[in-house]
Amino acid sequence: MALSQGTASLGSYLSFSSVLPSDQEAASYAALTYVESNEETSLGDFGGQSEVLTYNTIRNGITNKRIGSTDSGQMAAEFAFVSDNAGQQLLQAAAKSKQAIAVRETLSSGDVFYYTAYVSSAVVSVGDSSAITMFKANFEITSEIVEG
Repeated sequence: MALSQGTASLGSYLSFSSVLPSDQEAASYAALTYVESNEETSLGDFGGQSEVLTYNTIRNGITNKRIGSTDSGQMAAEFAFVSDNAGQQLLQAAAKSKQAIAVRETLSSGDVFYYTAYVSSAVVSVGDSSAITMFKANFEITSEIVEG
């Protein structure tokens, strides 16, 4: 019986650059200098989603579908809060400045994905007396996902 070929989440991480690539090529993203957070606890989904356009014909009552505009998507990430963490500071600054950043997502398998995004929120979540203070950031992806 063969072992599963799935990729574990453990070992995956995010890195950020306040400098954007010159184009959407993996080499341009890879040439940037990135800051890592090292405190990720959860990384959300990422990837494009297309709008489905529909119309119904009265002749046969069939719903016809076409693909419309594509939204590159959103991604939510959670981190253990560390006030002097350079990655979290970069995300807070990006949220305040409303400037896009470059994101490098490295999976435990070694697969790398690059994209640009706006940080639409960067908040600290204290929780209750039995919780770790968390830092949560939401990314609005503004480019295609580039595999590196």
